Amino acid sequence: MYDFDEIVPRDGTCSIKFGDLKKINPNASEDAIPMWIADMDFRCAPEILTALHQRVNAGIFGYSSADGRYYDALGKWYSTRYGIEIKREDVVITNGVVSAINHLVKILTKEGDGIIIMTPSYGPFDRAAKGAEGRVPLYNRMIYRDGCFEIDWDDLEEKAKMPSSTLLILCNPHNPTGRVWSRQELERMRRICADNGVRIISDEIHSDITRTGIDVVSMLDVASDDPSVTVCTAPSKTFNMAGNGMSNIIVRDPEIRDQLRRACSASLSPLSLAATTAAYDSGAAWVDEMRAYLDGNFEYLRSFLGREFPEACYKIPGATYLAWVDMRSLGLDDSGLEDTLAAAGVLIEAGGSFVDNAEGFVRINIACPRSVLAEACERIKKAFKG
Repeated sequence: MYDFDEIVPRDGTCSIKFGDLKKINPNASEDAIPMWIADMDFRCAPEILTALHQRVNAGIFGYSSADGRYYDALGKWYSTRYGIEIKREDVVITNGVVSAINHLVKILTKEGDGIIIMTPSYGPFDRAAKGAEGRVPLYNRMIYRDGCFEIDWDDLEEKAKMPSSTLLILCNPHNPTGRVWSRQELERMRRICADNGVRIISDEIHSDITRTGIDVVSMLDVASDDPSVTVCTAPSKTFNMAGNGMSNIIVRDPEIRDQLRRACSASLSPLSLAATTAAYDSGAAWVDEMRAYLDGNFEYLRSFLGREFPEACYKIPGATYLAWVDMRSLGLDDSGLEDTLAAAGVLIEAGGSFVDNAEGFVRINIACPRSVLAEACERIKKAFKG
């Protein structure tokens, strides 16, 4: 029904991903394929585009706020996809998950507090901790075993017991590894944190993008009405609307919720509101077809690596559209990996972009038409095999 093979021109769209590629890596070829930043190359669902056109045709773009239609659409999405009831009063709408986490870190912690981050990690978590004056990031280094990253439970418990530890920033599912945490793992995390007075921020921005047949368990479900758990969600990854600037932060602690609302109080973009309402209300079929298409892309990459680079360790992730590949066997450091691939015409992010515990790995965004992925694979082959 939807065409994910279409190559959508990005010239003149002010795209960060497709902008001045030499600024991303000076070694980049002129025709480099950008597979670094996490947005897709797929055209947005036509249901979203129709809603945007209708809103534009209204001709006025004044101060706007979410109405009942928006909360009904959000509620329907979480009820249908996750079996979770979203209470309208718990939702704080912000202009992005990263900005919300920056605010929450300052609200939930004080100078001298320790903030636990599982590494490798999405970089903005680390920057949120370091950007809040006097806070200290504590790296819970995950254990790499048989091609999969697992939680070091002893270390997590040790760090949670530190008197200064007050917050865990969780990525559920995990970025960059694509791990989908089981209910048992999430319950164990929550128990460790609860026993030691550590709050949890669960970033669930990738939760809708799983492989077919795999479901994400939300901390909203695991933690029920626990006020010490805050969950961050957004349509940005799910519907390829990263520039939409609208996210939903579920905060069950009334005092924290009020503080976050004051920190983020602003009128909403009327276009973002229209797009997000349409996405949650009418975008399910597009998402399911997109997930199936990504399944094919991941399988294509698995087959290519198994054939051409059997020494590289790669497993198809349970979630996200980001391949996390162990390239340590090539003997190059992170800069060497990035520069070699950039010169061959593929822009990726190596382990150094992911805080800690990731040297020699690369993250590749495969949310693109399969013809583009196929060309990128040929370039990767040429880069290392000539």
